Amino acid sequence: MKLFQSFGIVLLLICLLASCKKVQQADDLQPGKVLYRSSKPVAQSNLIWQKCFGSSSNDDGSSIAVAKDPATGAATGYFFVGTAGGNDGNVSGNHGLNDAWVVKMKLDGTLIWQLPIGGSNYDYGKGVVATDDGGCIVAIDGRSTDGEFSTLGSFPGLVVAKVSSTGTLVWAKRYNSGTPNAMIKTSDGGVAITGYLNEADAVDPQESMFLIKLNPDPNATTDQPYLISLNKTYGFPSGTNGETGYAVCETTAKGFVLAGASYSSANSNPRFYVVGTAADGTEAWNRLFEDGSPDIGWGVTTAPDGNVVATGRMGSNMVVFKLNPSNKGATIWQTNYLAGKFGGITGFSILCTSQDCIITGSTTSNRGEIKETQGGEDLILVKLGLDGTKKSSYSFGGTANDRGKGIIPSVDGTTAYIVLGYTNSNNGDVSGNHGQSDVWAVKLSL
Repeated sequence: MKLFQSFGIVLLLICLLASCKKVQQADDLQPGKVLYRSSKPVAQSNLIWQKCFGSSSNDDGSSIAVAKDPATGAATGYFFVGTAGGNDGNVSGNHGLNDAWVVKMKLDGTLIWQLPIGGSNYDYGKGVVATDDGGCIVAIDGRSTDGEFSTLGSFPGLVVAKVSSTGTLVWAKRYNSGTPNAMIKTSDGGVAITGYLNEADAVDPQESMFLIKLNPDPNATTDQPYLISLNKTYGFPSGTNGETGYAVCETTAKGFVLAGASYSSANSNPRFYVVGTAADGTEAWNRLFEDGSPDIGWGVTTAPDGNVVATGRMGSNMVVFKLNPSNKGATIWQTNYLAGKFGGITGFSILCTSQDCIITGSTTSNRGEIKETQGGEDLILVKLGLDGTKKSSYSFGGTANDRGKGIIPSVDGTTAYIVLGYTNSNNGDVSGNHGQSDVWAVKLSL
């Protein structure tokens, strides 16, 4: 009798396991497709350090750059820019509501100095690049007409500000009424910024994708505002709903590739939109990709072979394209990371090394190819080969929402990366949150 009971228990367990497997397959798999299961549990060796910066209100991180000593060129830390909503914790000097927030931290993530920039309305920091004098240039979406923006007009829009190596505001200047979303340093020492223009400045009466390039005035001191050397808009004919640039990179031919979204379809759902330009900003080609909604390009970078790699989201899945800018943006390869039945996966920022493409973003899908491990929205780190093959992926965070929005290589010569974004968590992989959402800086390895 005991032998029969034992056999019955074993048989019952086998049936339960088979049933669970069928449920998982029904939720996860589409007919004829096999999901790639690379997401690994978070290991201590992957998470090197993490830091929360912010206040008891909502704070967010947008962009990060390496700070360098002007005499030796050695890395002295990292600059990041984002938005500070409070005036406590790590934040002091907030002008009201949201300020653009510039921070310098040491190589180990320790805070060196912080600087809120703005007025009493909502101002957002969107991009940062380091300058040769040890300071930085930041791109700001300015909404205030008082405080440090009191002389910039009735609607500041795109504001570019110079910050010294010691964290003081040197100057701030308005360049158009648009909303900046990304800024890069160009090969000639200038900066290129993309975003969307408001009606007052747009060629089309609707909002339009813009590209503006700024260079230091050769006849002025290094503390003087940059001059406009290129100013272009892109989009579709009048009567549409406009286009937005979310990322920009410079090509080996000194042109640019912009990734973003077009809202010009009949139902106004966004489509993944990529524009390639010549060195003078003249449009050379554009591509539209759609497979559901939302379809948005959030990140783009130059690959070692001179082609470009863009990432974003199509439907609920993360997508990565490699495109040939010399052949009208022709697709070389496309790699998708599939979400499960619920939630989605998004790539927000991408960089390429000599061997791999590294992506950061977020996932809310616990049964997709990149699993969340803690709950809510988790930050992801993904490695692709230069041929688009999937190598590895990890997710990090706590039980609330966590997202990676900017990524740069670590300066210590290892295969580590500094990821910047935000966190609403204060458990799991996250500690030190000051309340609500904090800027989250994380050093991760792959």
